[in-house]
Amino acid sequence: MSTTIDGHEYTHTFVGDCIACGGRMREVSVTVGGGERTISFECPDCARSGRLAHPIDAGIDEPTHQTGVENIRGGWVRWIDCRRCHGSGRVLVAVCDLQRAMGRDEPCPRCGGRGTVRNDYRKTAQRDAGPHRTGAHTEDTI
Repeated sequence: MSTTIDGHEYTHTFVGDCIACGGRMREVSVTVGGGERTISFECPDCARSGRLAHPIDAGIDEPTHQTGVENIRGGWVRWIDCRRCHGSGRVLVAVCDLQRAMGRDEPCPRCGGRGTVRNDYRKTAQRDAGPHRTGAHTEDTI
């Protein structure tokens, strides 16, 4: 699910609090199978991971398994091209002049070869009502 806020596209995601450091854990993958959804989280502050499994019918408020993450909630994130690899997902690695001339490349360590990274997080999808910016907002429900 996605929406446009201030001219930028945001995607719905789950976030939670890291039990180890108190930072914000972000959803990295979701798997669905056997009537259960499993959400994997990763904390960019301490590089720890967390996991939540719950029945699809019950929702995230009734987990069957939860480790490393607490206070899970929905939110909106904006994806941008990785600044290290410029969206290609690959970086040039040169140990010597010969490898530099051959153009040896490896997956980007910042984005993991995906080419995009999360840039901005919002709790709700709010945007201005019009060009006059009167302060009125419309809100998309998650």
